[in-house]
Amino acid sequence: MPLDIISKNSYHESKGKENPVTLKSAVSEKGQVTIPKPIRDRLGLKAGSIIEFKLRGGVLLVRKGSGPEDPLEQVTGIVELEMPVDRYLYLSRGPVE
Repeated sequence: MPLDIISKNSYHESKGKENPVTLKSAVSEKGQVTIPKPIRDRLGLKAGSIIEFKLRGGVLLVRKGSGPEDPLEQVTGIVELEMPVDRYLYLSRGPVE
């Protein structure tokens, strides 16, 4: 199998019994991992794409995420109000005529 070197990170392909192809990548000092190009291409991952990490037992699962594409969706619901918006508007503006 070919060995591709990407800056300081590298990955290689190996055939295993359980998985037809296993791709490995080294973790950098910053905890970053390069996703091998064949996987990025197959999943359509580009810079800024969301991926999800899940621990199941001692296994790390990584999959393409379905995160919000609109940046405003990322912050919607973060602020917790002490009262409903309608009540706040009523107190600040008065009754609707």
